[in-house]
Amino acid sequence: SSVPPERTVYVQATEDIDPDGIAPQSLLDEVEAAIITDPVTGIANQPLGLTNDTLFVISISRTSFFVTVVNLQVDPALEAQVKADIETGVSQYFQNIRPFVTGLDSEVDRNDIITTTSVSCVVHEVVRSYGGSVEGVGFAVTPGVPISIYAMRPGELGKNGGVSYVSV
Repeated sequence: SSVPPERTVYVQATEDIDPDGIAPQSLLDEVEAAIITDPVTGIANQPLGLTNDTLFVISISRTSFFVTVVNLQVDPALEAQVKADIETGVSQYFQNIRPFVTGLDSEVDRNDIITTTSVSCVVHEVVRSYGGSVEGVGFAVTPGVPISIYAMRPGELGKNGGVSYVSV
C-alpha cells in the first residue's frame, strides 16, 4: 500500500479554526475534494497513472520548543518588559521556521533548522537592546533536555512552548 510522501498535501487551518493551525478532518476532506474534483463539472480528476490511493491530505503538526535563559542581568525596573519582549521575539522566531520543500523553496531562503545559536541570537538581541546580558541560552523539545540542533520535518511547524529563567 502507498504511504506518504508519494503525494502529500499538508493543510494548515486558519487561527479562527485552530490557534495552532491543526486542520480538523472536515477541512482535510474539503481540501481533498477540491484537489480530486473539477470545480466546474464536479467530475473527479484522475490524471493517467495517478489515483487517490497515492494522495495524502493531512494536517500540519505543531512542535513546542522550550527556551531556557541562564543568568539574565537587566535593570530590575525593566525585567518584566525584557521578559515580555523575549517571549515575543522567541514566539516570532519559532513561527517563522518552516520545513524546506525541495523544488519549491529556494536554497537561499532555507529556514528549517533551529540551533542553539539562532535561538540565542534572538534572546541576546532583545536583552542587549535594554543594556543587559545573559550567560547562556538553550532550547529543548522536551523541557529540561537541551538540544543543540533541530531540523523541521515535512508538515511540521514550531511554536514557543515557554521561556524559563535560571540563575546559577
